[in-house]
Amino acid sequence: MYIVSWYGTNDVGGVERVTQYMIDAWQDSFDIDIINFDIIEKNSKYINWLHRHYIIDGIVVSFFVRQLQKKEPNARFVIQGYNAPLIRSDLVFVHGTMRGFKIAQEGSLAKWHVNQLYEKWGMKNAKHVIAVGRHVKDEAVQLYHITEKKIEVIENCVDTNMFCPVKSDKDIKKGIYRILFVGRLEIRKGLQALIELAKRIENSDEYELQIAVNSSVNVELFEGFRNTTIIQKLQKEQMNEFYNKGSVMYLPSLYEGFEMVTLECLSAGVPVIGNHVGAVGDLYDRRQDGVEILSSDMQENLKKMKELSKQYQEMEMRQKLHEDIKRKYDLSIYKKKLRVVWEGLND
Repeated sequence: MYIVSWYGTNDVGGVERVTQYMIDAWQDSFDIDIINFDIIEKNSKYINWLHRHYIIDGIVVSFFVRQLQKKEPNARFVIQGYNAPLIRSDLVFVHGTMRGFKIAQEGSLAKWHVNQLYEKWGMKNAKHVIAVGRHVKDEAVQLYHITEKKIEVIENCVDTNMFCPVKSDKDIKKGIYRILFVGRLEIRKGLQALIELAKRIENSDEYELQIAVNSSVNVELFEGFRNTTIIQKLQKEQMNEFYNKGSVMYLPSLYEGFEMVTLECLSAGVPVIGNHVGAVGDLYDRRQDGVEILSSDMQENLKKMKELSKQYQEMEMRQKLHEDIKRKYDLSIYKKKLRVVWEGLND
């Protein structure tokens, strides 16, 4: 089996983590090789074409995979998103749609872009599609006209052994509420709302904001704020400590698939407040404890964050939240679902 993932299993984000989970779930049944940029760059035919633009990358990777398919016609191929949109595959994982994001950002008249066409072609060319959320499946059907019966929803998971409540002094003064944010500082993640929050709490004696990022892009926008701290390049193993030292997670994203950060934070026993998108929206609709929806008023949102923080201040409540998430979204459950999907494909 070959899994096509541009960045392999590097700890870049959720896609790469899911790639590792696929390997863990299927390695007892298959010899698995990863096709990523590093592998393709070793072939002198392709190295001069990679990393020029995602449009070219999609074509180059598709051509590379097609050559493999000719050599190994019985091999199985699993594709992450639009990483190889021009080949026929056994399975495509869809972590959200670029079309859905553009509509969320610009409205229904948003222009089509090549990456959206790549997503559509990749799903059309796949025998089976896994969507990380119900709304992602709906977008694939409604926006890309993908056959509904070949799409299955498998929501993301969390390693509840890694992300769990731990006793902590939270490293903050009594009476201070520490608001957390994890993600890229970009429009899709709610950059403007994050800046507004930083400004609003700048002269507050009750709130502070800690932002964890893996990139320096737009970090300068938060320089000079007294109550806002940027923490760069935390390793996955350090994230549980980061969550546990917070009071509440703030996720003002405009669009999400089924973001892992929400599950990780809840598993650590810390509540989450965000826009009605992605995992936050889906979990809120199911009345998941520890999840609240943002309003359009920042002052009202600060009150909600304070109330959530107080509710999950005690270790007993945080542990209860952890156990609930473990029962529903633990990594072991996710791996079983992946195995069932593959058995169904074989049938």
